[in-house]
Amino acid sequence: MTDTRLQELVQIERVEGVIVVRFLRRTIFDPLLIELIGSHLLELTDQEPNSRLLINFTNVESLTSAMHGKLVGIYRAIEDEGGRLAFCCVDPFLQQIFHICRLPPEIVLYENEADAVAALRFP
Repeated sequence: MTDTRLQELVQIERVEGVIVVRFLRRTIFDPLLIELIGSHLLELTDQEPNSRLLINFTNVESLTSAMHGKLVGIYRAIEDEGGRLAFCCVDPFLQQIFHICRLPPEIVLYENEADAVAALRFP
C-alpha cells in the first residue's frame, strides 16, 4: 500500500502540538486498509514520545471490530509511552458501538475538535 492510498483514508495534521487524524471515509471494512491505518498511526506516535493523538470521527458512520481493536491497541501503545489519546465528533450510533465493544474509559470522547485539542495540549 502506498502513501497515496493512506491519503485517501485519513487526513493527518498537527494542531497546537496535537496529532489530529480525520477519517475521510464513512466506513472502513477492508482488513488491509485497517492494518495500513493502524501501522501508520503507531509509526507517528513511536516517533514522538509522550505524543498527543486525537482521532476525529466526523465522517465515520460505523467501524468494524477489527478497527476497534486496532484503536485500542494504539491507545495502549500511546499510554505505555506516556502519551494521550482522545476521540472527538463521535456520533451517537458510533458511541453505542464503542460502549458495546468496551472502549477503555480512559479514552475521552469530546464533542468537538477544538475542545479536544485544548484538553490534549496540556498533561
